[in-house]
Amino acid sequence: MKTDIWMPLYVNDYLADTLHLSAEENGAYLLMMMHYWKKGSLGNDVERIANIARITKEKAQNILDEFFINDGEKYIHNRIDRELENANSRRESARENGKKGGRPKNPQITHRLIEGKPTDNPKGNPQKSSSPSPSPSYTSLQEEENNNDGKNKVFKKPTVQQISDYCKERKNTVNPEQFFDHYESKGWVVGKSKMKDWKSSVRTWERNNFQKEAKQDNFKGEVNFEF
Repeated sequence: MKTDIWMPLYVNDYLADTLHLSAEENGAYLLMMMHYWKKGSLGNDVERIANIARITKEKAQNILDEFFINDGEKYIHNRIDRELENANSRRESARENGKKGGRPKNPQITHRLIEGKPTDNPKGNPQKSSSPSPSPSYTSLQEEENNNDGKNKVFKKPTVQQISDYCKERKNTVNPEQFFDHYESKGWVVGKSKMKDWKSSVRTWERNNFQKEAKQDNFKGEVNFEF
C-alpha cells in the first residue's frame, strides 16, 4: 500500500493520550505508528514489533495492549487506518484532476479576469483561509471499540478491593484508592477515550511510579499542527 511521505501528527491529541508514558515508551509508540504508516500494518509477531520499537518484548506488549487492537491476525490502529484512507483518497483525487488538466479553476477569479476587473490576487492563486482547519480528535487507545464488530470486551469498572488485590499480586507500590479516585473523577477515560483494561493502566502507573498523575491537571495545550 502506497502512502504519503509525511504522516499527520495532531500534537494536542497525541499528548493528551500519552502523558502517562515514559520517554522510552513514547519513542517506541511513535516508531510503531511510523512503521504502521509506511507498511500499512504491524503484523502479529510481538517479538518483531519489539525490535521495530527498540524495546523489550514485554514493554512492546504493554503498548500494543493499550493503543492497538488485535483482530486475531494482526494488530490494527483505527485512527491510522482512517488517515491512510484519507491520504489515498487525496492521491486518487489529485490523479483524476491531473487527467483533466489540473485542479478545477476558481470560477470567481476567472470571471474577474474575463471582465477585466482588478483583483487582489493577480497571480490567480487560491486565497488561503485565515482560519485553520479543525483538527480531528486523536483517539489513540480505544476509539470505535464498541463499533468494531463486537470483538472488544465491554469495560467493567473495578472495585478498590480488586485494584488492591491486583497490586498485591504485582507487589507494586500503587495506591489502590488513589488510582480508583483518579479515574473515577475522569469517568474512567484515558486521554479522550473510554478505558478498556484497568490492569494495563495499573501496570503503567507501576512502571512510571506515576501516582503523582492524580494530582496534576490535565494538559490543555493550544498547539495544533501536522508534520
